[in-house]
Amino acid sequence: MKIILKYKQDRELDIELIYTSIFIGLGMIILIFKKYFFYFSSLFICPFKTITSLPCPSCGMTRSFEQFINLNFISAFLYNPLFFFIYLFIVLFIVYSLIVLLFKLPRIRIVNITAQDSKIILSLFVVLIFAIWIYLIIMGF
Repeated sequence: MKIILKYKQDRELDIELIYTSIFIGLGMIILIFKKYFFYFSSLFICPFKTITSLPCPSCGMTRSFEQFINLNFISAFLYNPLFFFIYLFIVLFIVYSLIVLLFKLPRIRIVNITAQDSKIILSLFVVLIFAIWIYLIIMGF
C-alpha cells in the first residue's frame, strides 16, 4: 500500500467534489430538520437491544451526532467513540476537499493495495468494532 499525491486528470471522476457535495447536502438537510430528525430517531426501537438486552455497536450514534453538531465533543465521544471519529473524519474530509478544489492542489490517493493490506485493514476494523461494543456494554448504554 502506498499513499501518493496526484493531480486530477481530465476524465477522472472528481471524488472530492462528489463526496463533499453529498456530505454538505446531507448536513444541511439534517440541520434544517434537526428538531424533527432527532424527535423521530428516538421513536425507533433497536431490534438487537430488544432481543439481547445488550447495546449494538452503533448504539448511541444518534445521540453522539446530536452532541457533535452542538459542538459538545466530549459528550459526543462518550456516547459512541467510533461514530465521533467518523463524524470528525467527515468534517476533516470536507475541509481537505474544499482546499484541494479551491486551490487545484494534488489529491491524496491510496494505491497498490494488496490482499494482505486489505486483510489487515479489515481485521483492525473488526477489532475496533468489538472494542467499541465492549465499551458500550461496560458503560451501560
